[in-house]
Amino acid sequence: MQRLALFDLDNTLVNLDEAFRAWTAEFVDDRRLEHEAVDWFFALDRAG
Repeated sequence: MQRLALFDLDNTLVNLDEAFRAWTAEFVDDRRLEHEAVDWFFALDRAG
């Protein structure tokens, strides 16, 4: 059996920013946090 690994380091295959923002919005809603927390999480992710 052959194995395959795919690495998407530059958002070519999947838009990681959009996926992370969607997950963050759901996370914030589930925990009843302020909506500004989405931007805060996104800023932290962009900082690496």
